[in-house]
Amino acid sequence: MLLPDNKSATSIPPPPYSPTAAPGAGVPSMVPSSLPGQNHVHIRRDNTPIHGSFLIDVSLPGGSGKNLSLESHNGLIDANVWVKGEAKRCELEAVSHNGVVRLGVADRENPVPLNVLAKTHNGTVHALIPVDFEGPLTTVNRYGAVGLEPSLQEHAHLISEEGGVRKYWVGGDYDEDEARDWLGDACHAETTNGTVTVGYWVSAEKEEQQEAKEEAKCGMWRFICP
Repeated sequence: MLLPDNKSATSIPPPPYSPTAAPGAGVPSMVPSSLPGQNHVHIRRDNTPIHGSFLIDVSLPGGSGKNLSLESHNGLIDANVWVKGEAKRCELEAVSHNGVVRLGVADRENPVPLNVLAKTHNGTVHALIPVDFEGPLTTVNRYGAVGLEPSLQEHAHLISEEGGVRKYWVGGDYDEDEARDWLGDACHAETTNGTVTVGYWVSAEKEEQQEAKEEAKCGMWRFICP
């Protein structure tokens, strides 16, 4: 499915936060009711940002290539993704040649293996992965900082680091032989000029909950809000 430049993807924030079990439990996030199931969505824009929320149903027939591909040649990308259905793997990518990239993948109901790419040449990259993610995580940053959010850092084991490329194994025990032919979860986050941050999806839900609380507080006590 290809969306031309004059069509905007549905823009929906992450759902309100609800208590989530510890990493590895894989408690699914509630999908916004207004999101239709889609598959093989391809959006490419020049000089225009991409904002959107997507429900990728890997069981839907038709189409080819990545299950979700977002590309901007000169603009930011900000996307939240929910995945459902059954397939060997779900391919998700968000690539900007000059702009911030934020790609959040919600916690899954079914353990569909994910291959996630979040990349830009100039700008910050912020990737959020499901709490039950298990597999290799690669971060690439030649001229900037790389950070893992605390909750993810507890479950990420640094395997190698060289020339701005860091390779981690997230969740479970690292087995070099098994990793060589790995077809499960994988995530690659990269920028040339900027910062790279990777965390769990639950952090997005907590942020949304905090924003909702602040908005409610301002609604009742407007005079104390900036």
